[in-house]
Amino acid sequence: MIRNINSDDIYKVIELLKAEIGGFNEKELIEKLKCDTSSILVYECDNKIVGVSATIANNKVEKGEVTIYVSEAYRRRGIGGKLFSKAIDYLEGKHINNIETEIRTEKIYSGDFFINMGFRKWFGYHKMMYCGEKVESDLQLINYDNKYYECYKNVYEDCFFELRSALGFKPTRACYSADELINNKDNIFLLLDGKDLIGAVSLINNEIDDLIVNEKYQGNGYGKKLLNFAINYYQNNDVENISLGVVQWNNKAIKLYMSVGFKAVVSCEVYCSIREK
Repeated sequence: MIRNINSDDIYKVIELLKAEIGGFNEKELIEKLKCDTSSILVYECDNKIVGVSATIANNKVEKGEVTIYVSEAYRRRGIGGKLFSKAIDYLEGKHINNIETEIRTEKIYSGDFFINMGFRKWFGYHKMMYCGEKVESDLQLINYDNKYYECYKNVYEDCFFELRSALGFKPTRACYSADELINNKDNIFLLLDGKDLIGAVSLINNEIDDLIVNEKYQGNGYGKKLLNFAINYYQNNDVENISLGVVQWNNKAIKLYMSVGFKAVVSCEVYCSIREK
């Protein structure tokens, strides 16, 4: 039976997701589930929650996201398809036609289901977790300030140009606004050479993100130094399950992450569909 999630289901869903994906911030997810239950559905069978779908509708950019998990023991029974159909109905009711979804591939491949539903594979990525030892770092970084916006913007756009081009993002050169960056300044760390930006990294919750190195400083080990700074920062703040994400074709980055102690623990593929209005 499919129904909307209720407060009694939240911890049952957490247990399901622990078994299926693991490595997430449990407290943060519980708060999200408590705050917005309108677009979360559960599938109940044998008096337990065996499937869940979460749907995000962003009307501002006319894009929707659908995430579905079904207990491994209950797969191949059509549960995922039923949850997915309800999620699509929800998005279409909000006039959302550009839809994304992602699947894990290290256990079982279900991409054909989405292809048959009119989706196409967009890209694949790995979620990597730090599995190394205690790390020391003497790197001196400062928090972001808008006086560095132009240099940050230029380095950021240079570093992500290839990725955005490969994924078909338009425009291919893009960066966060100055307001977005300053609002997140406590999580963005800059490595400077005088007034010149060597590189930067964002540390949010337990994730290492937006690691960038100025092109003229590349090849000098700064990427590895920034990674070690990030790991050391999290370890000193007792943060567990340090993670990052990397697209599957970025072998150079994967090699770097593995060299400092990261291992791929989850492999995913993202599918997208632009449906007729």
